[in-house]
Amino acid sequence: MHRLLLVLAVLALASCGGGGSRPTGEVGQACMSAGRSAATPRLCSCIDQVAGRTLSRAEQRETARYIRDPEKLQEMKLDDRPRAEEMWRTYDRFVNAARTACG
Repeated sequence: MHRLLLVLAVLALASCGGGGSRPTGEVGQACMSAGRSAATPRLCSCIDQVAGRTLSRAEQRETARYIRDPEKLQEMKLDDRPRAEEMWRTYDRFVNAARTACG
């Protein structure tokens, strides 16, 4: 399950293409520092812009943690508390928005 979530997130994020500058937001910086081969400044900048439009500051911080540490994403996905379930829905909407806006 963990690998499936990671693969889905990377594929969604890798399909983005927008902007060309280095990202300055927390999500974009996490994208750049995550060490994934598909993480280019252009891709991470696009993801960062989508995060800025679709996520609150707190959600951006949490999403950046998930990008840096996919294990935390897996933990959140498996957590059945209402807050975790809501964050999963928020994260899923963000990934879909990033795919749409940047693809």
